[in-house]
Formats: sequence, C-alpha cells, structure tokens
Amino acid sequence: MKSPEFNSSRLNIRFLLSLITLATVILVMTACAHREIPATVAITVSPETLDCDDYELVEVIEVIDANTVLTSNGDIQLYGAFSLKQPSDCASQAEDRLRSLADDQIRVQPFPTDSVRRDDDHYYLFTEDGQSIDQKLIEEGLALTWDQDGQHFGWFLFKDAKAKE
Repeated sequence: MKSPEFNSSRLNIRFLLSLITLATVILVMTACAHREIPATVAITVSPETLDCDDYELVEVIEVIDANTVLTSNGDIQLYGAFSLKQPSDCASQAEDRLRSLADDQIRVQPFPTDSVRRDDDHYYLFTEDGQSIDQKLIEEGLALTWDQDGQHFGWFLFKDAKAKE
C-alpha cells in the first residue's frame, strides 16, 4: 500500500489564508469597538388613527342601521367597514356605537371613483372632530373591513389585524 504524499505547499497556503482571515476579523472588530453608538435611536411612529377634519360636514337626522345614516344629504352608508345583520345582538351593538359616534353631525369623504361598487351612497365617515368612524367600528370588533378597494382599505385591514390580536 502506498502512503499518501505530504504536500507542504498546500498546508502553507491554507495556513496563510487562515492567518489573513483571522487578521481581517480582528481588524474589523477593533474598528467597530471604537465606533460610537448613539444613546437613542429615532423611531418613526405611525399615527394611531385615520383623522380628517376638513371633509364636508353634514347633519345627522338618524342612524337607520349599523351601516346606514340618514343625513341632510340623504342616506349614507359606510364605505370602509360594514356590519352584518346577524347575530342581531352584535348588529344592535354596532348600531348603538354608530349612533354615539355620529351624534348630530359627521364628516363624509366620497369613495374612490374607480371602486368595484357602483352605487354612490357609500362614504368614509368621520366624527365631527375628524376621527374615522369606520376605523373605530373595526377596532372595536363591531364591523368588518371592506377589503375590495378604497384609498384607506390597507389602513383598515391593518387595524382589523391589530384588533384581532
């Protein structure tokens, strides 16, 4: 049986590469050790609510159901959220909450013109001081999110996911 030949040049190259790698790691670690790390890190916080206080203000005549408000402009339905009629106790809670949020006046934002919905009585609803009624109902588990389209549907899906946590 023939014994394997010892190749010292291969060993020397591997040893040299290992030394270069080790020296590089030590150099990098030393350079990073002297670097100053800031005591505080800036964190960007997204807003917690979808607010808008510059949309048209309309008078609320009555809340018809958990999805519909009769206003001085006619019947207006929620665009970003909707409540189911069953179970009836949940629909009743959603209607009561909509009534308390709508109060005497609401702000309305028209839905996008390229919507899959073809009726024009859907709006995003805001309280008189500009807080999203759709968002409140979703966050409180009283409404589902309309997830087909709309300029705020991503925001409402996010809030819906947070509420489910």
